[in-house]
Amino acid sequence: MNAFSPAIFAFLVDQFGWQISLYALFGCSIMTWIAIELMSRWYARAQARVDGHLVPRA
Repeated sequence: MNAFSPAIFAFLVDQFGWQISLYALFGCSIMTWIAIELMSRWYARAQARVDGHLVPRA
């Protein structure tokens, strides 16, 4: 998250209400978690190629 997150969340609450805003926050959190997992797997494979080791795909 960045510095604009609280302001954006407050804007969403004002425009759409608490329930939809919480769902949006939860959805963004899940997407961020997935992106971090994919990036870490990509990085591990890239480092393995550099080091000359093979890492099986998960």
